[in-house]
Amino acid sequence: MSNGKKRPEPPASTPKETFNLLQYHQQLMDETGAVATPAIYYMNDKQELQQVVGMPDEKQLEAMFGPKPPSA
Repeated sequence: MSNGKKRPEPPASTPKETFNLLQYHQQLMDETGAVATPAIYYMNDKQELQQVVGMPDEKQLEAMFGPKPPSA
């Protein structure tokens, strides 16, 4: 949410291309409101965009993928 105001200096051992890619990913997270990883986005059965931040629990997994299939 810093809008680029607090960019860290790239370490000498980090290629500029890698640093730029990380900055781009941070921008995407800022724009989508993701504050942690993983951040999972999916459409629910009403075609509404949903977000799960962090590791999804069993209830969230079921909402995303449907009921767990029976064991073989």
